[in-house]
Amino acid sequence: MEAKKLNRLGFRFSEDQDINLLSLITEKPDLIDDLSYSQKEKIRILHDIIQEYYTSIDTSKKTYISDSEDVVKLLYPIVKGLDQTECRIIYLNRQNRVITKEVHTSGSYDSYIIDLKTILRRSLETKASGIIIVTNRPDDNVEPYNYDIEITTRISKATKLLGINLLDHVIISASSYHSISDHQTHTLTTEFLTTLQEK
Repeated sequence: MEAKKLNRLGFRFSEDQDINLLSLITEKPDLIDDLSYSQKEKIRILHDIIQEYYTSIDTSKKTYISDSEDVVKLLYPIVKGLDQTECRIIYLNRQNRVITKEVHTSGSYDSYIIDLKTILRRSLETKASGIIIVTNRPDDNVEPYNYDIEITTRISKATKLLGINLLDHVIISASSYHSISDHQTHTLTTEFLTTLQEK
């Protein structure tokens, strides 16, 4: 098989160690249609081994999330200054330590779309026990829209069927954030932002 086709097989890692082999096989079978059944099975096994490795890394090295402030500490440096709304999902283990954090979708200035099936699939692939939705707002309005509430409710109901808890939906702007779980808006103080810059 030529190198170009091997590159298309999806052996790629994001900054969050996201493995996409299984989704490549199931969603884009034409990319590997000339592989034998046993070769495809080897790729599936490789995917499982790698995924197991990254979900079993020493928990002391994983970020622990205890509340919405921890979420902001984790993602504010990444989402600040974005000129479009993006939705991220944080996948957590039983101890609420981060397995992976991923960009789910990118939207327009003030909207985004959720793919529930992808969230459910990734929750199972990462063996997550809990998830947190994080959306950013390019403006300073972090009050949840009706759409945010509807999305949160839909995902919560769907993940609960799989034994996975939706712990929060945090909306972050440049100067504040809102936690749908605790129904509160918090101002990002100068002291708080300074501590983030020092990390």
